[in-house]
Amino acid sequence: MANSVIIPHIVGTVALLMMFFSVGTFYQDYYTNLHEKAYEAQLNQVANYVASNLVDLVSLNQMISGDKCLVKTIEIPYSIGENLYNVSLIPMISSGGDINVIRVIAFIEKMNLYAMVDLPWSVDSSIMVYTNQTLPRSDIFPLNNIVSNKASADSRRTGKPVSMVVWSLKEGDRIVIGLGTLDKS
Repeated sequence: MANSVIIPHIVGTVALLMMFFSVGTFYQDYYTNLHEKAYEAQLNQVANYVASNLVDLVSLNQMISGDKCLVKTIEIPYSIGENLYNVSLIPMISSGGDINVIRVIAFIEKMNLYAMVDLPWSVDSSIMVYTNQTLPRSDIFPLNNIVSNKASADSRRTGKPVSMVVWSLKEGDRIVIGLGTLDKS
């Protein structure tokens, strides 16, 4: 008689514990997925903002006669959530595989999350991405510390937050675009 009471209690307790852990696991997965979607949306906003500023600078450079370098400080958040992120400007093959496009990519490396925005120019046009090539006109581009094709919210040298910039350098018919940083100190 005593055995008939113990077994249902054990079965009921095990079922209750399994339900508790399955609900907890479901909630954790849902919460993680919700965070990832929010981070991706914020990364997309950052990538769109950087792309729109680059388009503005190139448009201005195309309207100006003569060689000119334009630099604009961009106001983007230091981190997304509590995660530092990077913004890169890279040429890539389009999803169709037929042309090379220029993309702005914002990514959180440790979470493997990213957002991409295509710029309206192909690599074959007169717009080029800065990839450590020599910029011979130091008289119109004196700020060598901002030359980069990637921007990060923290300075590797000082460990302090930095201002991120987009830049566009016009030399004749060629326009070179890039990203960079300026120390806030």
